[in-house]
Amino acid sequence: MLPTKFYLGKILNTLLHLTLIAVLVLFVFVLVNQSIILPLDSKVFVMNDVEEYPIGGIQGENPVSQTITASQEIARIGIKMATYGRINPGDLYFRVYDPESGETYHEEAISAAEIVDNNFHEFTLAQPLPARKSLYAFEVSGITTTQGQSIGLWSTRENSYSGGKLYYGEYETEGDLSFYLVGTQSIRITSKILMSIGLSILILVIFIGYLNIQSRKGRSANHV
Repeated sequence: MLPTKFYLGKILNTLLHLTLIAVLVLFVFVLVNQSIILPLDSKVFVMNDVEEYPIGGIQGENPVSQTITASQEIARIGIKMATYGRINPGDLYFRVYDPESGETYHEEAISAAEIVDNNFHEFTLAQPLPARKSLYAFEVSGITTTQGQSIGLWSTRENSYSGGKLYYGEYETEGDLSFYLVGTQSIRITSKILMSIGLSILILVIFIGYLNIQSRKGRSANHV
């Protein structure tokens, strides 16, 4: 009669193998899931999606601005805004400019009522901004002081973006806005995702093969 320790060892060994298989299956599932969620080709080359508190409210001549680095052409800029759960009256002014010379490259007015709470509002530039080493800047301000209007821009309390700085009015402040930059060139991420999935499947196949070999060895030992 086989000892109890033998059966306990077999049970623990089986549980260990099942746990490892579950971990590998979960790992593969996460990678496949990411490959479905992420776009295969993306033109977003900066994503600073952070939100600790909304800076504002923005009214009248009270701009909030962020300097940015253009490692490639900029076609669109998205900014995460807050409405504090209400529909705000009045208009907002968006401008992209050179922080050194003050030259304006793009400007437009939008209705504050269009802003969706805690979501990115995307601005499409009239002409893409060329890549360059010197900084660009964008700002959001209120065209007039409108009673009841108080749009906020989501930002961090500490610096989260190394390519620029945050300004409230004329003064530099800690933190950065929550924003993204969209270029004109697609960034290929397909190959990286497919390589990760293929590697995970290969590891899983090798591990299942190893378990089969160990199982056969165990059966052979029992027949001896």
